[in-house]
Amino acid sequence: MRILVRQAANLLVNSGIQKDDFVALHMHNRPEYLVCRPAITQIVSVPVNEHFQAAECSYIIQKCGISHLIAEPCSIGIYLELYEKLNLRTLILAGKESDDPGVVSLNSAMEQQPDTLRTQTAVCFEDAAVILFTSGTTRYPKGVVCTHCNLIYGGLQPLSSVPEAP
Repeated sequence: MRILVRQAANLLVNSGIQKDDFVALHMHNRPEYLVCRPAITQIVSVPVNEHFQAAECSYIIQKCGISHLIAEPCSIGIYLELYEKLNLRTLILAGKESDDPGVVSLNSAMEQQPDTLRTQTAVCFEDAAVILFTSGTTRYPKGVVCTHCNLIYGGLQPLSSVPEAP
């Protein structure tokens, strides 16, 4: 799994994606999500609800100024239709090969990457790690910025609050 994550990270760097860029992930729970999510740790990821349609996707992409996106076959069509309107630069397809020359096929592109990281970028606890969009109490969802510290603390907190077995 680590090798796949490193290959995905190298692919992102080779695609011109760098620290503090926003990368949207529009995928169901699938193996490629588990590879891409940690590969983006030095970048800011913006998960898009896998059930969102064009209007909701456009809102989030434009709100965050996202120009890089990883999507699965059932959602790629939304972004192909809106590619120019959304000013997307990188469109990566997970889980299938693409015939479109403007779309990078994740699996075959990762296979061409080395299994050691080409570059590492330092991140601070206060750096944004992910922007999660709420369901919204008004018309539009709100983006909630989570830092690396938030993610680490969230991972540790449940361990300290679990009662011991009798």
